[in-house]
Amino acid sequence: MNKKERQALLKILLVREELTDKEFNNVIEFIRVELSEGQDTEKTVKKQFSSKKKSRDSITALIISLKDTDNEKYQCINGLYKLMQDGSILKTVSEARKFGDLLGLKNTSSQSKADIGYNIIEALVGMESKAVAQMISQMETTTDKHDESYHRLSEFIIESGKGA
Repeated sequence: MNKKERQALLKILLVREELTDKEFNNVIEFIRVELSEGQDTEKTVKKQFSSKKKSRDSITALIISLKDTDNEKYQCINGLYKLMQDGSILKTVSEARKFGDLLGLKNTSSQSKADIGYNIIEALVGMESKAVAQMISQMETTTDKHDESYHRLSEFIIESGKGA
């Protein structure tokens, strides 16, 4: 074994310490099957691990795109997003999934809360202003427990609608 091979082995052993047996075996199996067959490493990794995560920046950009075109919808969705960010609403993955189902989102059962949140915002951006306000006002029915934050959100929507 030459110097580079020993260094690679030491790096693998360091990674091994951070993983469970099952995780490490999955990594080794992936390397054996996918990469040993002479396939291009970069293409394989991109195909297998393409990032579908939507960053907060992209959610913010999606919301800001409404500011000039539909200020009422912007106010509603921005208010909803701020409450989602501070944890006042859609506190659990279960609540996010229920609200996603209410909006007609499909396959939320295997998505993370962050992905569901992005999809919720994306769906609301695509709706008419009145439909957005109506859907947000129905959000309380998707909660695991009723609390004050949903009432505040409904009042915010009603008040912002009057001001526009």
